[in-house]
Amino acid sequence: KDCPIVLQCRTGLRSAIAASILQKAGIKEVVNLKGGFLEWKKFGLPYENKFLSSNSLN
Repeated sequence: KDCPIVLQCRTGLRSAIAASILQKAGIKEVVNLKGGFLEWKKFGLPYENKFLSSNSLN
């Protein structure tokens, strides 16, 4: 519960809802990427277009 968590979705709406839920659950360091991934791309910020398999997450 002490690690910062940054949430993002396509537009920032769903991640804002998720951030609110996590904060109510007692997780203090939660940040929502305002505007989501669309804003990130709009400003030309870097990203990788890769998909992780479920096996790579274990």
